[in-house]
Amino acid sequence: MFKLLIERNLYDPSPAWLALGVILAPLSLLYTLIVCLKRLFTKPQKFKIPIISVGNLTLGGSGKTPLVRALFKEFNGGLKTCIILRGYGRKSRGLLEVALDGRILCDVGQSGDEAMEYALFLRGANVIVSEDRAAGILRAQTLGFELVILDDGFSKFNISKFDILLRPQSAPKLPFCLPFAAYRYPPFFYKFADFIPAQSDISQSFKIISAADLQSKLNGADEISNPADEISNFAADKISDSNLNRAADEISDLNLNRAADEISNLNPAAADKISNSKEANFERSRTILISAIAKPWRLQAFLPLAKAHAFFPDHYDFKKEQILELLRREDAEHILCTAKDYVKLRDLGAEISVILLNLKLSENFIRKIQNYINQAMIK
Repeated sequence: MFKLLIERNLYDPSPAWLALGVILAPLSLLYTLIVCLKRLFTKPQKFKIPIISVGNLTLGGSGKTPLVRALFKEFNGGLKTCIILRGYGRKSRGLLEVALDGRILCDVGQSGDEAMEYALFLRGANVIVSEDRAAGILRAQTLGFELVILDDGFSKFNISKFDILLRPQSAPKLPFCLPFAAYRYPPFFYKFADFIPAQSDISQSFKIISAADLQSKLNGADEISNPADEISNFAADKISDSNLNRAADEISDLNLNRAADEISNLNPAAADKISNSKEANFERSRTILISAIAKPWRLQAFLPLAKAHAFFPDHYDFKKEQILELLRREDAEHILCTAKDYVKLRDLGAEISVILLNLKLSENFIRKIQNYINQAMIK
């Protein structure tokens, strides 16, 4: 919970956190200077294949993973595409091939949760993890790939690429870098992006699907036709934008009833839309929402679907005994989680339903990427 508290303060500082600014602000300025010098003096290396980078300037939780999935699905049919990422939180080092042509080559401990999410949820997935992203690209070239998508690749100033930068739905209240605020790179770095998607460039929809249905059709599960009602982007945004701080406070206190009341009072129609979702196989009275994603208050729209919830730090390594004890304590038999959490929870033997976020890219977005690919291939 301490890590979640720090994360909250980086985005929405409390008076006590602001008081620490005497110490943190000078460190933030020093960090900013180092980042600027690194970008200024790093010469980008050119590769023989087009490279698309999906990144952001803030700490996690800006939607990079679903966008990478959407880009892979859009372009892999025409160009043999490989996703390359660091594999944060994995129990391995160096370059590792996670999936090739949909064949999974390691477990989630070796790959990390995000890499395994791609491997499981993309049909024909090609995924490589490597701390050295340039080495990963060279390996992709050797394997005959024609396009690379870098997950969280903006900081790799040593690589010549097409930089897509995502803005967070809720920007940090202070325009400073770590450790005072949530920016990893100063806000003026947005000017270095090749493309910043507008709200109209990405439409999103949520689906909930049972793991039983999911398991039989992996990989490629995000293509499944789901009988549950879709939670519209409009409804979810209304909840997310309606007094984020109060709802986030309730989440941090792990007080479901009051948090649900906040949501219902803020937008009753949207809350009803979610609460009345026709997902067939679970009831609120036996369900707990479990997640370890950045900015877990993004899941506040789904609180009414569960009797209780437990949020852990990003990339948390779930322990089987811990989760089973949590289920016993809450008298629950069913878990609701995100796709990122599912890859670590799926071997527990518990009933699980998964929240899937699907993106649809605008023609303008696709055209921007295609133009870059065409130019890169001519060169």
